[in-house]
Amino acid sequence: MIEGWELRGNDRGIIIRRGEYEVKFNICILSTTTGCVWVGYFRRTQVTQSELAAVSLEQKVSIQYAHDLLGHSNEEATRVPAKHLKWNLTRGVLKNCKACAKGKGKQKNIAKESKHVKADVPRKQMFLDIKSMMEPKKTRRLLRTLPSLT
Repeated sequence: MIEGWELRGNDRGIIIRRGEYEVKFNICILSTTTGCVWVGYFRRTQVTQSELAAVSLEQKVSIQYAHDLLGHSNEEATRVPAKHLKWNLTRGVLKNCKACAKGKGKQKNIAKESKHVKADVPRKQMFLDIKSMMEPKKTRRLLRTLPSLT
């Protein structure tokens, strides 16, 4: 597999291993006629200093900083977990966030009719719709020969 990970499985689960690290998916949540859907339960065994520092903010913290730490949710959804974590939030309201604006952005519509001037000489202007271009035949042939994962 990628970057040295090895995958193996049997009737008791699936194991992914790299060196001394091992991830086990050994909980069967759904039996099917051909096998089982396996899931894993992940429990944190150690907490690092940086993780402790991120959740033990005893000094005042701006709502904007808490918004960034808690996954860019709305103001109410930022204040509730901050209160639960006993963070001392400063007064103020959540300002517009550049990352949130990008996430909510919408691509500009493409005009149905073009306003360009037609070329008077053949091959003077060329327009390509790259979405409708087909893959090279060599790639399509390669994809047909790959085994299906379904």
